[in-house]
Amino acid sequence: MKNTVRVIGLLLIILALLAPGHAAEDPRFELLGEPLRSRPLDVQVVTTNSRGESMAWASISGPHATLFDVVGVNLATGKSRLLNLSRWGETHKRLHRADNGHLYIYSGSPGRFFKFDIEKGELIDLGKTLNVGFYHLTHGVGPDGRMWSGSYPSTELAWVDPKTDKIGNLGRLTSDPRVKYVNGIAVSDANIVYCALGLHHPELWAVDPASGQKQQILPAALMKRQGTVSLRLGEDGQVYGAGGGRFWRCRPDGIDFVEKWPAVRVAAAQNLLGDERVVRLDADGLLDVRALKGSGQRTIASDFTPPRSPIYCMGPELNGKVYGGGASHWANIFTYDIATGKMEDLGRKGGGGVQVYDILAHPRGMFQTSYTGGHLDYFDPESGERKLLVRLASSHQQERLTQLCLGPDGRVYTGTVPVKGILGGVLARLDPEDFSHQVWRNIIPEQSIIGVLSVPATREVFFTSSVGGGTSAIPSQKEAVVGLWDVDGERVAWQAKPIPGTRRYDSAALGADGLIYGTAGSKFYVIDPQRREVVHQGDLPVKSVRHLALSDTPAGPDHLIYGLGEDAVFAIDPARREARVVGRHPSVAHGQGILATADGTIYYGSGSQLWRMRP
Repeated sequence: MKNTVRVIGLLLIILALLAPGHAAEDPRFELLGEPLRSRPLDVQVVTTNSRGESMAWASISGPHATLFDVVGVNLATGKSRLLNLSRWGETHKRLHRADNGHLYIYSGSPGRFFKFDIEKGELIDLGKTLNVGFYHLTHGVGPDGRMWSGSYPSTELAWVDPKTDKIGNLGRLTSDPRVKYVNGIAVSDANIVYCALGLHHPELWAVDPASGQKQQILPAALMKRQGTVSLRLGEDGQVYGAGGGRFWRCRPDGIDFVEKWPAVRVAAAQNLLGDERVVRLDADGLLDVRALKGSGQRTIASDFTPPRSPIYCMGPELNGKVYGGGASHWANIFTYDIATGKMEDLGRKGGGGVQVYDILAHPRGMFQTSYTGGHLDYFDPESGERKLLVRLASSHQQERLTQLCLGPDGRVYTGTVPVKGILGGVLARLDPEDFSHQVWRNIIPEQSIIGVLSVPATREVFFTSSVGGGTSAIPSQKEAVVGLWDVDGERVAWQAKPIPGTRRYDSAALGADGLIYGTAGSKFYVIDPQRREVVHQGDLPVKSVRHLALSDTPAGPDHLIYGLGEDAVFAIDPARREARVVGRHPSVAHGQGILATADGTIYYGSGSQLWRMRP
């Protein structure tokens, strides 16, 4: 009887897999593992209920995170509690322990407040406060106990009153569409809420909750630069600001300049446990607890391990190892040994701490780009040598260095997307021998440079552009372009618009036939760089190519150019000048980065997992 039940069950499973919409997964797809370690989570709040039970709370969020939840750990038992907030939208979170002892959370897309009742152990949705805002970078607490938070891109100012659990929204602050971030909130003892906005330019808003009056108080002279201002609450209960080399005291209707930053009121930390501080939940699920005085330190074991860090890019194959980089404030490099299957997290090798954009193999070592800060750096995987070389955010207002290539002149090239609120990327060149660099801004006026590709036959670098700029920038151009950069003449030698109306071209690949193959949206194009001619346009079998997911070199016996889109691995066939799906798998729907090895094997990231598709 048991065997009969098993057979029937097996047949039902097979029929389900064969049913429309439930096709069996392609056996060529293989999960290799999770190469990056877990990122430690900072403990932000400790709560204690009337029964003496204390919980340490941390949020799991950030770009490309695999979970978007809040985790609490019982400090006596180590047992964890996961507050699942993902269904309200993936975004950053703000945590606050109110005077009533309960945990309040601002999260969601659009933003909303939550209350975790520490007595009942219940998560309560207090409701939505915003219509479009998310990405909550900061919060402040006023003398009346209200918690305030602002959001991107609407700069709306939302609040919750823990005394009543009422919520509200005082509306959008700025009317300038170029300013979308709320970067700082400080509330004076007089209960005036001051909000620092940016990043196209700084603004400083004073808000009176009693009357609802809102006023921009920063003088025009301090609003001319890109960025934002800093805010602090002084010991005297007044809010002070700093920016552009100046310091000032805030008023509801203006500012008064002062000579220096005043003494700051130090707020009581919310992650205290008696005379100790609960610092973080590490990659092994251990809570790091440190004494407030002296050097005492201990750990508390928990049953929760932070999720593995996600993969952001795939790099080269070198000496039998596949390289890749991480994201979500874990910009580490990893390797996968093809022969042994061994994975190794090599740690952080660049200056940016959030994500690795690209990795380039060179006879001297490895070059990598990372965010934030617009870093182009060097490391040697053999010797362990590491050098921080270029930080374009501070020198040229560039934040994201998207792709690397070794030009026909033997030097390293990359294109960039500028800092937040700004238009106009650069083409940057680095000499791998002496590490000197040169930058050309706006080679295509007010456009970012997305992809770069070496074209040895013409001694040029092919580039692709986007009308977009740094996050929150408003495009001024209508169409993106592609072009060829003369590495000897140091100029744009040719440019074109192969797909009319396109606002962003993705990266491109040089085919074995010497032609350039690139994508834009649901289409691909072919360019003959010697004839300076667009020779073909075609349709992709997907609506769009995933970010950093077009191989930049042909692979396999047919010299195909591979990419990821939707849940499919597709290939552009140069011989037939057509694109087709070569495999589908659920993991590709979350694909990030791609590496196509010489034999046509595809490696890609999917969340924290490394996957492989064999030809």
